[in-house]
Amino acid sequence: QSSSFGKKNQKATEMMAVSQSSDDLEKNLSRTMSSSNSLTTRRKYNRTLSTQITKKPSISSQKEETKVEVPRFYVPYGEGDSEQELMELELLCDFFNLPQIRDAEDDFAEEGAEQVEEIPRVSVSRPDFAEVVVEIFGLPSFYSSVLFDRLYAEPANIVDVSSGRTDLDPESVEQELTRESVFKYYEHECKGRSRPARLFYALLNKSSRNYLGVPEIYELVESLLVCHPGLSFLQATPEFQQRYAETVVERIFFSVSQNASGRIYLKDVVDSEFLDTLMEVDEEEDINRERKYFSYEHFYVLYCRFWELDTDHDLLIDREDLLRYNGHALTCRIVDRIFEGRGRPLDS
Repeated sequence: QSSSFGKKNQKATEMMAVSQSSDDLEKNLSRTMSSSNSLTTRRKYNRTLSTQITKKPSISSQKEETKVEVPRFYVPYGEGDSEQELMELELLCDFFNLPQIRDAEDDFAEEGAEQVEEIPRVSVSRPDFAEVVVEIFGLPSFYSSVLFDRLYAEPANIVDVSSGRTDLDPESVEQELTRESVFKYYEHECKGRSRPARLFYALLNKSSRNYLGVPEIYELVESLLVCHPGLSFLQATPEFQQRYAETVVERIFFSVSQNASGRIYLKDVVDSEFLDTLMEVDEEEDINRERKYFSYEHFYVLYCRFWELDTDHDLLIDREDLLRYNGHALTCRIVDRIFEGRGRPLDS
Protein backbone atom coordinates (compact mmCIF):
# COMPACT_ATOMS: atom_id res chain seq x y z
CA GLN A 1 0.00 0.00 0.00
CA SER A 2 2.82 2.38 0.87
CA SER A 3 4.41 1.76 -2.49
CA SER A 4 1.20 2.50 -4.36
CA PHE A 5 0.70 5.70 -2.37
CA GLY A 6 4.22 6.82 -3.24
CA LYS A 7 3.59 6.26 -6.91
CA LYS A 8 0.46 8.42 -6.76
CA ASN A 9 2.38 11.25 -5.11
CA GLN A 10 5.08 11.02 -7.74
CA LYS A 11 2.52 11.28 -10.57
CA ALA A 12 0.87 14.27 -8.93
CA THR A 13 4.22 15.97 -8.60
CA GLU A 14 5.02 15.34 -12.26
CA MET A 15 1.66 16.72 -13.38
CA MET A 16 2.17 19.88 -11.33
CA ALA A 17 5.61 20.32 -12.87
CA VAL A 18 4.20 19.91 -16.38
CA SER A 19 1.43 22.44 -15.75
CA GLN A 20 3.91 24.91 -14.30
CA SER A 21 6.22 24.51 -17.27
CA SER A 22 3.29 25.05 -19.67
CA ASP A 23 2.35 28.24 -17.80
CA ASP A 24 5.91 29.46 -18.06
CA LEU A 25 5.93 28.64 -21.77
CA GLU A 26 2.74 30.64 -22.36
CA LYS A 27 4.15 33.63 -20.48
CA ASN A 28 7.36 33.54 -22.49
CA LEU A 29 5.40 33.20 -25.72
CA SER A 30 3.18 36.18 -24.87
CA ARG A 31 6.25 38.28 -24.06
CA THR A 32 7.83 37.31 -27.35
CA MET A 33 4.67 38.21 -29.27
CA SER A 34 4.34 41.58 -27.57
CA SER A 35 7.96 42.45 -28.27
CA SER A 36 7.63 41.41 -31.91
CA ASN A 37 4.45 43.49 -32.28
CA SER A 38 6.15 46.57 -30.90
CA LEU A 39 9.10 46.03 -33.24
CA THR A 40 6.77 45.63 -36.19
CA THR A 41 4.97 48.82 -35.23
CA ARG A 42 8.23 50.72 -35.05
CA ARG A 43 9.33 49.32 -38.38
CA LYS A 44 6.05 50.28 -40.02
CA TYR A 45 6.35 53.80 -38.69
CA ASN A 46 9.94 54.09 -39.84
CA ARG A 47 9.07 52.78 -43.30
CA THR A 48 6.21 55.22 -43.65
CA LEU A 49 8.43 58.09 -42.61
CA SER A 50 11.21 57.08 -44.96
CA THR A 51 8.71 56.69 -47.79
CA GLN A 52 7.44 60.22 -47.26
CA ILE A 53 10.95 61.60 -47.28
CA THR A 54 12.19 59.77 -50.39
CA LYS A 55 8.90 59.92 -52.32
CA LYS A 56 9.50 60.24 -56.08
CA PRO A 57 7.59 62.87 -58.09
CA SER A 58 4.66 61.67 -60.16
CA ILE A 59 4.82 61.29 -63.93
CA SER A 60 2.55 64.28 -64.50
CA SER A 61 4.76 66.55 -62.40
CA GLN A 62 7.82 65.31 -64.28
CA LYS A 63 6.12 66.19 -67.58
CA GLU A 64 5.28 69.66 -66.31
CA GLU A 65 8.87 70.24 -65.21
CA THR A 66 10.32 68.99 -68.52
CA LYS A 67 7.75 70.78 -70.73
CA VAL A 68 9.46 72.42 -73.72
CA GLU A 69 7.84 75.13 -75.82
CA VAL A 70 7.87 74.05 -79.46
CA PRO A 71 8.07 76.98 -81.89
CA ARG A 72 5.14 77.41 -84.23
CA PHE A 73 5.79 75.68 -87.52
CA TYR A 74 2.42 76.12 -89.28
CA VAL A 75 0.93 79.43 -90.33
CA PRO A 76 -2.47 79.48 -92.06
CA TYR A 77 -2.68 80.99 -95.50
CA GLY A 78 -2.90 84.75 -95.42
CA GLU A 79 -2.12 85.27 -91.74
CA GLY A 80 -0.44 88.56 -90.94
CA ASP A 81 2.73 89.43 -89.06
CA SER A 82 2.18 91.16 -85.71
CA GLU A 83 5.47 93.08 -85.85
CA GLN A 84 4.72 94.35 -89.33
CA GLU A 85 1.23 95.42 -88.26
CA LEU A 86 2.69 97.35 -85.35
CA MET A 87 4.96 99.24 -87.73
CA GLU A 88 2.03 99.92 -90.06
CA LEU A 89 -0.05 101.35 -87.22
CA GLU A 90 2.83 103.61 -86.27
CA LEU A 91 3.07 104.81 -89.87
CA LEU A 92 -0.67 105.39 -89.97
CA CYS A 93 -0.53 107.45 -86.77
CA ASP A 94 2.43 109.34 -88.16
CA PHE A 95 0.54 110.06 -91.39
CA PHE A 96 -2.37 111.66 -89.53
CA ASN A 97 -0.08 113.51 -87.09
CA LEU A 98 -1.87 112.16 -84.08
CA PRO A 99 -1.17 114.12 -80.87
CA GLN A 100 2.34 113.35 -79.74
CA ILE A 101 5.50 115.26 -78.88
CA ARG A 102 8.32 114.76 -81.35
CA ASP A 103 11.83 116.04 -81.71
CA ALA A 104 12.10 118.80 -84.26
CA GLU A 105 15.28 117.51 -85.90
CA ASP A 106 17.72 114.70 -85.25
CA ASP A 107 20.49 117.28 -84.85
CA PHE A 108 18.62 118.81 -81.91
CA ALA A 109 17.63 115.55 -80.25
CA GLU A 110 19.53 116.47 -77.11
CA GLU A 111 18.26 117.30 -73.69
CA GLY A 112 16.39 120.57 -73.73
CA ALA A 113 15.97 120.54 -77.52
CA GLU A 114 13.00 122.26 -79.08
CA GLN A 115 9.92 120.08 -79.31
CA VAL A 116 6.93 120.74 -81.53
CA GLU A 117 3.39 119.45 -81.48
CA GLU A 118 1.94 118.87 -84.94
CA ILE A 119 -1.72 119.47 -85.69
CA PRO A 120 -3.56 116.17 -86.22
CA ARG A 121 -5.10 115.52 -89.61
CA VAL A 122 -8.78 114.68 -89.51
CA SER A 123 -9.14 113.65 -93.15
CA VAL A 124 -7.27 112.45 -96.22
CA SER A 125 -7.71 113.45 -99.85
CA ARG A 126 -7.74 111.14 -102.86
CA PRO A 127 -4.12 111.84 -103.94
CA ASP A 128 -2.80 111.43 -100.39
CA PHE A 129 -4.80 108.25 -99.90
CA ALA A 130 -2.59 106.55 -102.51
CA GLU A 131 0.35 106.92 -100.13
CA VAL A 132 -1.61 105.19 -97.38
CA VAL A 133 -2.58 102.35 -99.72
CA VAL A 134 1.02 101.69 -100.79
CA GLU A 135 2.98 102.25 -97.59
CA ILE A 136 0.50 100.92 -95.03
CA PHE A 137 -2.02 98.67 -96.78
CA GLY A 138 0.68 97.19 -99.03
CA LEU A 139 -1.37 97.44 -102.23
CA PRO A 140 -0.55 99.12 -105.58
CA SER A 141 -1.29 102.82 -105.86
CA PHE A 142 -3.37 102.48 -109.04
CA TYR A 143 -5.93 100.51 -107.01
CA SER A 144 -6.24 103.27 -104.41
CA SER A 145 -8.90 105.07 -106.43
CA VAL A 146 -11.15 101.99 -106.29
CA LEU A 147 -10.74 101.72 -102.52
CA PHE A 148 -11.31 105.45 -102.10
CA ASP A 149 -14.59 105.28 -104.03
CA ARG A 150 -15.78 102.35 -101.91
CA LEU A 151 -15.16 104.21 -98.68
CA TYR A 152 -16.51 107.47 -100.07
CA ALA A 153 -19.77 105.75 -101.00
CA GLU A 154 -20.60 105.54 -97.29
CA PRO A 155 -21.89 108.91 -96.03
CA ALA A 156 -20.34 108.44 -92.59
CA ASN A 157 -16.85 108.40 -94.14
CA ILE A 158 -17.19 111.70 -96.02
CA VAL A 159 -15.76 115.01 -94.86
CA ASP A 160 -18.06 117.86 -95.88
CA VAL A 161 -15.56 120.57 -96.79
CA SER A 162 -18.18 122.93 -98.25
CA SER A 163 -20.38 122.92 -95.15
CA GLY A 164 -21.58 126.45 -94.41
CA ARG A 165 -19.83 127.94 -97.45
CA THR A 166 -21.61 129.27 -100.54
CA ASP A 167 -18.55 130.44 -102.48
CA LEU A 168 -17.42 126.93 -103.43
CA ASP A 169 -18.43 124.98 -106.49
CA PRO A 170 -19.47 121.46 -105.36
CA GLU A 171 -17.72 119.92 -108.37
CA SER A 172 -14.45 121.68 -107.59
CA VAL A 173 -14.39 120.62 -103.94
CA GLU A 174 -11.80 117.94 -103.32
CA GLN A 175 -13.19 114.71 -101.91
CA GLU A 176 -11.85 113.65 -98.54
CA LEU A 177 -12.26 110.67 -96.24
CA THR A 178 -12.40 110.86 -92.48
CA ARG A 179 -9.52 109.61 -90.41
CA GLU A 180 -11.84 107.20 -88.61
CA SER A 181 -12.86 105.54 -91.88
CA VAL A 182 -9.23 104.83 -92.78
CA PHE A 183 -8.49 103.33 -89.36
CA LYS A 184 -11.70 101.31 -89.56
CA TYR A 185 -10.74 99.90 -92.95
CA TYR A 186 -7.31 98.91 -91.69
CA GLU A 187 -8.79 97.27 -88.60
CA HIS A 188 -11.36 95.22 -90.52
CA GLU A 189 -9.66 94.50 -93.85
CA CYS A 190 -5.90 94.58 -93.18
CA LYS A 191 -5.16 93.61 -89.60
CA GLY A 192 -4.40 89.93 -89.16
CA ARG A 193 -3.83 89.38 -92.89
CA SER A 194 -0.73 89.21 -95.00
CA ARG A 195 -0.44 91.64 -97.88
CA PRO A 196 -1.33 89.07 -100.58
CA ALA A 197 -4.40 88.18 -98.52
CA ARG A 198 -5.32 91.87 -98.29
CA LEU A 199 -5.21 92.08 -102.08
CA PHE A 200 -7.43 89.01 -102.38
CA TYR A 201 -10.10 90.32 -99.99
CA ALA A 202 -9.93 93.83 -101.41
CA LEU A 203 -10.68 92.44 -104.87
CA LEU A 204 -13.39 90.20 -103.43
CA ASN A 205 -15.08 93.27 -101.89
CA LYS A 206 -17.02 91.52 -99.09
CA SER A 207 -18.49 88.93 -101.42
CA SER A 208 -19.74 85.65 -99.98
CA ARG A 209 -17.63 83.73 -102.50
CA ASN A 210 -14.20 82.35 -101.63
CA TYR A 211 -12.67 82.91 -105.07
CA LEU A 212 -12.05 85.69 -107.58
CA GLY A 213 -13.73 85.70 -110.95
CA VAL A 214 -13.22 87.63 -114.17
CA PRO A 215 -15.11 90.78 -113.02
CA GLU A 216 -12.79 91.30 -110.03
CA ILE A 217 -9.60 90.96 -112.08
CA TYR A 218 -11.08 93.08 -114.86
CA GLU A 219 -11.74 95.88 -112.36
CA LEU A 220 -8.09 95.71 -111.29
CA VAL A 221 -6.83 95.96 -114.87
CA GLU A 222 -9.18 98.86 -115.62
CA SER A 223 -7.80 100.81 -112.68
CA LEU A 224 -4.31 100.26 -114.12
CA LEU A 225 -5.41 101.53 -117.54
CA VAL A 226 -6.67 104.75 -116.00
CA CYS A 227 -3.55 105.54 -113.98
CA HIS A 228 -0.49 104.06 -115.66
CA PRO A 229 1.46 106.53 -117.85
CA GLY A 230 2.67 103.74 -120.14
CA LEU A 231 -0.92 102.97 -121.19
CA SER A 232 -2.27 106.50 -121.50
CA PHE A 233 -2.15 106.34 -125.33
CA LEU A 234 -4.85 103.64 -125.26
CA GLN A 235 -7.41 106.12 -123.96
CA ALA A 236 -7.79 107.42 -127.50
CA THR A 237 -8.76 103.94 -128.75
CA PRO A 238 -11.37 102.43 -126.41
CA GLU A 239 -11.65 99.27 -128.52
CA PHE A 240 -7.96 98.47 -128.17
CA GLN A 241 -8.17 99.36 -124.51
CA GLN A 242 -10.86 96.73 -124.04
CA ARG A 243 -8.93 94.10 -126.01
CA TYR A 244 -5.83 94.81 -123.95
CA ALA A 245 -7.76 94.38 -120.70
CA GLU A 246 -9.30 91.09 -121.87
CA THR A 247 -5.90 89.73 -122.91
CA VAL A 248 -4.26 90.69 -119.60
CA VAL A 249 -7.10 89.10 -117.62
CA GLU A 250 -6.70 85.83 -119.52
CA ARG A 251 -2.94 85.84 -118.96
CA ILE A 252 -3.44 86.41 -115.23
CA PHE A 253 -5.88 83.51 -114.93
CA PHE A 254 -3.62 81.26 -117.00
CA SER A 255 -0.63 81.91 -114.70
CA VAL A 256 -2.15 82.44 -111.24
CA SER A 257 -5.03 79.94 -111.17
CA GLN A 258 -3.54 76.56 -110.25
CA ASN A 259 -6.54 74.38 -111.08
CA ALA A 260 -7.55 75.93 -114.43
CA SER A 261 -11.13 76.34 -113.23
CA GLY A 262 -11.53 80.00 -114.10
CA ARG A 263 -11.30 80.85 -110.41
CA ILE A 264 -8.51 82.35 -108.34
CA TYR A 265 -8.46 81.30 -104.69
CA LEU A 266 -6.62 82.78 -101.73
CA LYS A 267 -4.00 80.03 -101.94
CA ASP A 268 -3.32 80.95 -105.57
CA VAL A 269 -2.69 84.60 -104.71
CA VAL A 270 -0.48 83.77 -101.71
CA ASP A 271 1.60 81.13 -103.50
CA SER A 272 2.10 83.18 -106.66
CA GLU A 273 4.01 86.42 -107.12
CA PHE A 274 0.92 88.24 -108.29
CA LEU A 275 1.12 91.06 -105.74
CA ASP A 276 4.86 91.50 -106.35
CA THR A 277 4.16 91.86 -110.06
CA LEU A 278 1.49 94.48 -109.39
CA MET A 279 3.84 96.46 -107.17
CA GLU A 280 6.54 96.21 -109.84
CA VAL A 281 4.34 97.50 -112.64
CA ASP A 282 3.10 100.24 -110.30
CA GLU A 283 6.63 101.60 -109.94
CA GLU A 284 7.76 101.03 -113.54
CA GLU A 285 6.83 103.72 -116.06
CA ASP A 286 7.67 101.53 -119.06
CA ILE A 287 4.85 98.99 -119.18
CA ASN A 288 6.81 96.74 -121.54
CA ARG A 289 9.42 95.98 -118.89
CA GLU A 290 6.89 93.84 -117.07
CA ARG A 291 6.73 90.60 -119.07
CA LYS A 292 4.32 88.39 -117.13
CA TYR A 293 0.94 89.97 -117.80
CA PHE A 294 0.94 93.67 -118.67
CA SER A 295 3.40 94.17 -121.52
CA TYR A 296 1.70 96.00 -124.38
CA GLU A 297 4.16 94.54 -126.88
CA HIS A 298 3.13 91.04 -125.85
CA PHE A 299 -0.52 91.98 -126.19
CA TYR A 300 0.05 93.42 -129.66
CA VAL A 301 1.72 90.24 -130.93
CA LEU A 302 -1.02 88.03 -129.49
CA TYR A 303 -3.79 90.20 -130.85
CA CYS A 304 -2.30 90.41 -134.36
CA ARG A 305 -1.87 86.64 -134.53
CA PHE A 306 -5.40 86.14 -133.28
CA TRP A 307 -6.75 88.58 -135.86
CA GLU A 308 -4.96 86.71 -138.65
CA LEU A 309 -6.50 83.39 -137.63
CA ASP A 310 -9.98 84.81 -137.06
CA THR A 311 -10.91 85.26 -140.72
CA ASP A 312 -14.54 86.23 -140.11
CA HIS A 313 -13.49 88.58 -137.25
CA ASP A 314 -16.17 87.43 -134.86
CA LEU A 315 -13.53 87.29 -132.10
CA LEU A 316 -13.84 83.50 -131.96
CA ILE A 317 -11.44 80.88 -133.31
CA ASP A 318 -13.00 77.65 -134.54
CA ARG A 319 -11.34 74.38 -135.49
CA GLU A 320 -10.60 75.39 -139.07
CA ASP A 321 -9.04 78.67 -137.94
CA LEU A 322 -6.72 76.93 -135.51
CA LEU A 323 -5.61 74.42 -138.13
CA ARG A 324 -4.07 77.31 -140.10
CA TYR A 325 -1.87 78.31 -137.16
CA ASN A 326 1.80 78.67 -138.12
CA GLY A 327 1.31 77.19 -141.60
CA HIS A 328 -0.73 74.16 -140.48
CA ALA A 329 1.91 73.21 -137.90
CA LEU A 330 -0.69 71.57 -135.64
CA THR A 331 -2.12 68.18 -136.57
CA CYS A 332 -5.83 67.44 -136.59
CA ARG A 333 -5.49 65.27 -133.51
CA ILE A 334 -3.82 68.07 -131.54
CA VAL A 335 -6.53 70.54 -132.56
CA ASP A 336 -9.26 68.05 -131.63
CA ARG A 337 -7.77 67.55 -128.18
CA ILE A 338 -7.57 71.31 -127.68
CA PHE A 339 -11.26 71.77 -128.50
CA GLU A 340 -12.14 68.81 -126.27
CA GLY A 341 -10.70 70.77 -123.36
CA ARG A 342 -7.69 68.56 -122.77
CA GLY A 343 -5.17 70.14 -120.44
CA ARG A 344 -7.25 73.24 -119.77
CA PRO A 345 -11.01 73.53 -120.23
CA LEU A 346 -12.29 76.08 -122.73
CA ASP A 347 -14.19 79.16 -121.59
CA SER A 348 -16.67 78.95 -124.45
